[in-house]
Amino acid sequence: MNYNKVKVHVCGKEYSLQTTESPAYVNEIARQLDKKINEMMNSNDTISSTTAAVLVGLGLIDDSLKTNSDIDNIRTQITSYVEEAATARLEVEKMKQELENKNREIGQLKTDLELFTLKGQIN
Repeated sequence: MNYNKVKVHVCGKEYSLQTTESPAYVNEIARQLDKKINEMMNSNDTISSTTAAVLVGLGLIDDSLKTNSDIDNIRTQITSYVEEAATARLEVEKMKQELENKNREIGQLKTDLELFTLKGQIN
């Protein structure tokens, strides 16, 4: 596995990271984190960068957990829809078979009626 060495800047400090992610991706994450921490610090002049980082981290983890929960709910719904679609498909096939049987039965009844009519004409 290849590791990339990436230097990022967050809150005026440089951090050296080793990651399998692309440097551009890691820099973008760092940029967004720095932005969120600075926004938090700008909204409250008395807050330290450490406190801002903790609050931003808590918010991000909260968002992540809620997103994962939403994803799980969507997966459950999709599974339910797939099962319903499979059941409906089976019902359609069953109805098609029943329709074919009824059409054969109608054909047989028409043949029987024609024979009955011919016998009546002969007698």
